[in-house]
Amino acid sequence: MVWEKRLSNSLWTWDLEHLEGFGEKSAQKLLTSIEKSRTITLGRFVTSLSIPQVGEETAEDLADEYYTLENLMASAGSMQDLQGIGPIIAESVRVWFDEPENKKLIEKLKKHVTILPQKKQSSGVLSKKTFVITGTLPTLSRDEAKELIKKAGGSVSGSVSSKTSFVLAGENPGDKLSTAKKLSIAVISEQELLKMLQK
Repeated sequence: MVWEKRLSNSLWTWDLEHLEGFGEKSAQKLLTSIEKSRTITLGRFVTSLSIPQVGEETAEDLADEYYTLENLMASAGSMQDLQGIGPIIAESVRVWFDEPENKKLIEKLKKHVTILPQKKQSSGVLSKKTFVITGTLPTLSRDEAKELIKKAGGSVSGSVSSKTSFVLAGENPGDKLSTAKKLSIAVISEQELLKMLQK
């Protein structure tokens, strides 16, 4: 199957050929993301690649850790020790970046988009603290909560582990809350997070 997409400004047209695990939905998602902006953060770029097992939160975790696409690609085989990155995700990332057709795709995309290095806040009141967000918060969207945590030096992961500092829970939290309780991870509310940020 060959995907052809002409961008709205008509500067370039190219085909996305059928890649291993890269179907219609993934191709459309990637092209839509590129159309919106020729400048994209590393986290959003990785999300748009639709790597199996890598959702938005995991993509942001990878971007926060490796800062640039080059660093991420070079480290694709040795990331299972990262917070929130287990062996299944690590293997999926390694396999995806090892695929020759995917490497060609990356090189083609780099000619048409600017991928901004991820900037990680290294200091702040939440420095060295890792949060997992679950459920619906009273006033903050999940993205707003993530941004507040990161600006204060903290990090946000997509899964709960022994390395998690706090689970920020709202309504209908799901399995992450149960996992936090089993691991004796502190569970906080939106109000408690905001109090932390005021210190």
